[in-house]
Amino acid sequence: MAMTVIETSRRLGRAERKVLRLQRRLWLAQLAMWPTALAVAAALLAGTVWVLRRRSAGHRPDPSPDAGLDQPSPARTW
Repeated sequence: MAMTVIETSRRLGRAERKVLRLQRRLWLAQLAMWPTALAVAAALLAGTVWVLRRRSAGHRPDPSPDAGLDQPSPARTW
């Protein structure tokens, strides 16, 4: 069964609207992604700076509990 020109035109218009709707949703999703990506990058940078500052200030993790039991532990300075 052959489609008429009007039916073909109507189908093409409907398909075009579907594509435009999909493109708009994709664009909005990409637009919403950027603030999230920037927030994650800022949090990672802040965490890295915090760890590096702690290390440079001389803070070291406590040694294991059984290490150096025969010696008194030095006073903490922080």
